[in-house]
Amino acid sequence: MEEYASKVSAQPASSARLTAPLEGRVVGGVAIDVWADTVQTVAVALGAGAAIFAWRQVRLSKHGGGGANVLDLWANLQSETARDNRRKVYQAHEARGPFVAGPRYEGPHSWGREEMEAAQHVAQLLSVAGALAKYDYVPLALLKDEWGPMIVRLFALVKPVMALDRARRNDPRDNYNFEWLAHECGYQPSP
Repeated sequence: MEEYASKVSAQPASSARLTAPLEGRVVGGVAIDVWADTVQTVAVALGAGAAIFAWRQVRLSKHGGGGANVLDLWANLQSETARDNRRKVYQAHEARGPFVAGPRYEGPHSWGREEMEAAQHVAQLLSVAGALAKYDYVPLALLKDEWGPMIVRLFALVKPVMALDRARRNDPRDNYNFEWLAHECGYQPSP
């Protein structure tokens, strides 16, 4: 046993003993250390490529496996109910001007009940769209490119109705994601 221990302790502890026979060798006209560096570089590049692929797969799965979340949102935003509610908000603003809440938020308000319900539906739907974009389930760039001007205009028209709802519910964050989305799309409050 002592003989074995003395042989093991006599060997060098570094990896130099493993590469020593390769030092100075040339393979295919190239030094072995250049080959080693090349292999290491290729391994790092492959690892980086795999990491990028994995990151893209995660994003793809978050976006509904290639668009399912976007298509569902599109269907909701373009539904007859949503279009009708947007139309009612635009018509109320054109016919009666900006929404003005009645005294102590109890009424009468400058818009009728049906118009206020339409504005609340618009705010809720676009708040959901904002939440999906904020948490990257739907690409924000898509919402900005496709619906940005509409989102900004609707937020400007519906903002007073949202303020009334927030006061009634004592919830300052009610439909907050619609507000966030409008700002992301370029909404600028008037001075």
